[in-house]
Amino acid sequence: MRRLLFTLGLLLWASVAQAQITVTNPSGGTTTPAVVAGEITIATASAPASVNFSTEGTIDWFYAGTVATTPRLQSIPVYSKLLGEQMYQLFDWVDPGTMWAYAGWTPLVSTTAGDSTGPTLTSSNAGTGIYRAEVGAVNYGMRFGAKARTTTRVLRLYVGVYSGVATITARLSDGSHADVTATIEASAGQSADKMITITYNSSEDFAMLSVSVLITTNRGSSPNVHFMGATLASS
Repeated sequence: MRRLLFTLGLLLWASVAQAQITVTNPSGGTTTPAVVAGEITIATASAPASVNFSTEGTIDWFYAGTVATTPRLQSIPVYSKLLGEQMYQLFDWVDPGTMWAYAGWTPLVSTTAGDSTGPTLTSSNAGTGIYRAEVGAVNYGMRFGAKARTTTRVLRLYVGVYSGVATITARLSDGSHADVTATIEASAGQSADKMITITYNSSEDFAMLSVSVLITTNRGSSPNVHFMGATLASS
């Protein structure tokens, strides 16, 4: 059901066409606005020691870990920006197995009081992520989406990989830019926590950016992709 809702959400936003505006000049001629070219770039870096999602996610954010004061088990815990774009609804697993909490995460997450649909996050109660156990050799992990506009946006994903290589693929629904890929990796039996920064814009409003992070090299010891949250802001 979550996979169906994810797909329907992407199709809904991708199907809303941007109306072309023709401006009539005083002289009687017309001017058609220039077409905006789509852009996508991906940068990977080690996760910072701490991050304030409210400060970083001025458009939207969500935290998918557990909170010490209100634990949730065997469901995706969601604490999101109050009056945000609700991008958490487009998070889903690919070929999901059993979900587990991932402790000892970097960064520690905090939020500003009054900016969350749940409790205010602090470094003392928000320091976990979630992951799914290994379900096959390769091509399992997570996928995510965010609204795209003709103006530049910055999506940051706090994601990691354990005992393998994960490939990140970013795609615009309007086809205005070729897919862009990057990889993150960890040695066998080791974990690497990353901050993935995707800077993008589409050629039309109401397009969607879709992102997948999938295990593409299995180094044994039950590799997995683990996830803590995401932030979205204007460039």
